[in-house]
Amino acid sequence: MLCIFLTPAELARAAQVNPLLAQCYALAEVTIGHRFRLNLAMVDVLAAAGIPMLPDDTPRDAALWARLIREADPDRTARWPQPAQRWDDMVDFLAPHLADLGVR
Repeated sequence: MLCIFLTPAELARAAQVNPLLAQCYALAEVTIGHRFRLNLAMVDVLAAAGIPMLPDDTPRDAALWARLIREADPDRTARWPQPAQRWDDMVDFLAPHLADLGVR
């Protein structure tokens, strides 16, 4: 879980557990121009966790995927085992989880 009340070290560990979600949060942060917390940016959390930003070919509206992941996986059982390297990796991973929502 990526929670604003976690310490930077706890956030880095949470990002390592679910790097795709952390990458989506960072993209949302960059897209809207606001930090995750006033004193901490998600891009800094990614750096501390050793996770790259989403690939350059990621559409800018992909920040919505973080919300879709949560809706498609409310029990948080699906986990992306590593950071996405290409946009197609994200699509391949999310497709089965989002099929029930009618998202393609």
